[in-house]
Amino acid sequence: MQTNTLNCVFITDQGYLMPTVTAITSLVENLSNLNSCYVHLIAVDLSNDSKELIQAFVQNYSNIIVHHKESESMFQGMDNSSHVSTAALFKFLLPEILPTADQVLYLDGDILINRDLYEYFKGIELGNHYVAAMKDINVMKRKKVPPLERLGAKHQSYFNSGVMLLNLKKMREEGMTEQLIEFKKHKKSSYMDQDAFNFCFKGDVLFLPPKINYLTFGFHNFTSTELSTFYQDTSFYNREKMHEEVVIYHFASKWKPWNYCLARYTSLFLKHYKKTPYNKNKLKLNYVIQVNFYILYCLKMIAPYSLRKAFEPSSRKASVIKVPFKLIKEFVKIITPTGIQLIIDKMKSKQ
Repeated sequence: MQTNTLNCVFITDQGYLMPTVTAITSLVENLSNLNSCYVHLIAVDLSNDSKELIQAFVQNYSNIIVHHKESESMFQGMDNSSHVSTAALFKFLLPEILPTADQVLYLDGDILINRDLYEYFKGIELGNHYVAAMKDINVMKRKKVPPLERLGAKHQSYFNSGVMLLNLKKMREEGMTEQLIEFKKHKKSSYMDQDAFNFCFKGDVLFLPPKINYLTFGFHNFTSTELSTFYQDTSFYNREKMHEEVVIYHFASKWKPWNYCLARYTSLFLKHYKKTPYNKNKLKLNYVIQVNFYILYCLKMIAPYSLRKAFEPSSRKASVIKVPFKLIKEFVKIITPTGIQLIIDKMKSKQ
């Protein structure tokens, strides 16, 4: 592999193929020079139809390399996540799957690229660090017991494993694949792979700014002041300007832009989705309305108790909550004031 190029890798199985293909499309479409980046797709247990679809997709791009894999027997019994497939554990095998790469940028499938990745990452020097990644405020601040403390680690800075610039050379030299697998076999962890990386890398991390791994709805759990203090980044005080600088959007929550109508995020997703082989399949999106706390307060004053509970925000610190549109419709049927209906119509028109 050429040293003057950025090597990126995605891992997918049958269930996550569509969003992963869309994420790859967003990556290559934002490159100013296609040859500046090689994209490796590790495809696990795909059907024959999906293999054909992938083959047709990569013919449009000379820089995408597909590695078809079957489920590893060593991963049996390691499934401790209700929403993440064991395919994610192939991250542990990257030093062997890509034996000539000294480093690689790993990317989850639930992301969208908003900038030229090569232009951003070409200036990052890993040195002797295992990884460059972003601290995960959701895990560090919202858990009653810090995960690394629970695991018995001596360090406390915990990173998100959805976007990682990995030092494969160092991982090979130190037998890290075996260490990660041993951790997964014998330690009780909350996340499919994230706890393992954080424990085994022992805090040897180069931390990246939040614009490189913008947790779209994870950041809604905190105020701008809390985020700015935690990340030492004042960009959070001007979210609109920050969106202009975001490199990678990461939908690390149940709110996925291919399942819900999420304003700017779904619009960006559809922009790239239309360039994939899936473009003939119309997405069935659920409407979600952003309700600020003032309108929330007004609605709650006249809502029955059973519906008031549905409007409770997950965090009092959040500036918005997400309410399924079908619930709003049922609410309007019960109270039926013209003013409320007008508010709902106006919100829907902004989606």
